[in-house]
Amino acid sequence: MAVFTGRVTFGLWARHIATGYQSPPGLILVCMRNALVALGFVAAALSQAPPAFLAESQALEPGLWTDAQVDGWRSQAEDYLATSPAGDYREDTYRRMLEWARFRDGKTGRGPLRVANRYLAEFPAGIYADEMNWKRVYFENYSWEYEGDLGSVLDDARTFDDYLAASPDTTVADEIKLAIAWRYQAAHEIITYDPPPGSEFGAAESTAFRNRAVTLWRQVSMSHDAELARQARDFLADEWVYYGGPPRPSAPEPPPQTMMFVVTRDTDGRFVWEEATRPSRLPGVVWTENRLGVIWQSGEVLASPSAELLEHLPTVLRGATGGTGNGCEKVVAFHDRWDGARVENPATLTDMVDWAELVVEGTVVGSTGGFMSGLPGRMLEVSVDRVLKDSPDFEAETLFVFYPSGEVVVGDRRLCREAQSLPVPPQQGDRVLLFPRRLPAHSDYPIVELMTTGVEIVFGRGKAVNVPALLQQIGSLGKARRFNQIVRATSKAAGRR
Repeated sequence: MAVFTGRVTFGLWARHIATGYQSPPGLILVCMRNALVALGFVAAALSQAPPAFLAESQALEPGLWTDAQVDGWRSQAEDYLATSPAGDYREDTYRRMLEWARFRDGKTGRGPLRVANRYLAEFPAGIYADEMNWKRVYFENYSWEYEGDLGSVLDDARTFDDYLAASPDTTVADEIKLAIAWRYQAAHEIITYDPPPGSEFGAAESTAFRNRAVTLWRQVSMSHDAELARQARDFLADEWVYYGGPPRPSAPEPPPQTMMFVVTRDTDGRFVWEEATRPSRLPGVVWTENRLGVIWQSGEVLASPSAELLEHLPTVLRGATGGTGNGCEKVVAFHDRWDGARVENPATLTDMVDWAELVVEGTVVGSTGGFMSGLPGRMLEVSVDRVLKDSPDFEAETLFVFYPSGEVVVGDRRLCREAQSLPVPPQQGDRVLLFPRRLPAHSDYPIVELMTTGVEIVFGRGKAVNVPALLQQIGSLGKARRFNQIVRATSKAAGRR
């Protein structure tokens, strides 16, 4: 635009010269005006960059913030709001300010409530309006500690339940469900372990509250939001959901054979080990160890789900989604969860090796469409050919790798999930290099869930190599033309020859 403005100015000058004006009237003013316009466009372009305080705070997880950092960011944010009444990042600034207020004023909730009210006064229909309306209700009824106060716990649970019922289309429904579930679980614990004198609630109500919490956790475990789904699965898998119920059965140690075994239950509910009919094939359903939640479901199993699985049906299967034009229903790939792993994009192959818990070279021997934590993708069965970086906690000869992209067929429906940074999924026979930043968590099956950024996998087909977009900036990967070149470079980075 500045170039265009310069051309206009030159054109005016030339026109005046051509018509015989040696000192064209007002020409200086015209030039000055156009120069100011050009500067305005430059300033506008510069204003598109996010403020430094947003970038700095987003680069760190909240657990790494310090009081001094947060106070500095809050001061800069207030200056930005005061001096940029039409700034592009005002809504994002309010959203981050709420997190800072929660960090510094977590015990009372008054600070976050003030931020939510300020946002809604300025942006009643803003992009974060659903979130801020919920946060306002949450912090208006906020308690740092209930201290066994059953009445307060149930009041908040019912208030949040009523809010959710009145806002069925809110985009933060799963977040609300987690808050409700936690309070009903707390009510169950209070009644079971420290019942108030003369309480009207007994064992039946306690069980009902616990069941309500478990139902909500099961729903959220199928959430599109991977972080919320992880939290719900953690609640379902945790020991404390057994309070007030029968003692949790424990699985015996597997027999000392090298092949994979499947843990199941007999008719009395006890865990037993039985030989898998296909030792290196993942079952159609993988439950959490207490069988309250589902980790993995294949598309084949979900084509005719059992009554037990209907309660765990992935959200995306409960209604139609947008088609892509080729008969495949498109499913958006949501952000990755944070669970202690590094999520930065690596700058070098050494970063990839150092940040990985494990580096494995293998071959894809199977691929199945299904749902991991309620989201579709492909479960790759990878035979481990060589371990380039090992871990004392890993000894499996087969890895099951969930690739968060690809097609899943469920009966007469086809669903497609696309992650922008990931290439099409590997196929049977492809060679892969895996750099998982999380070790397999399930005690029975070595399942690795890859991030949608694609920074944990490189694979080759024939002589060709397929490198995810975010890794192509790394010279030894982006310039490689053969898979073996990358294997040799990775071996060197891992200290292997």
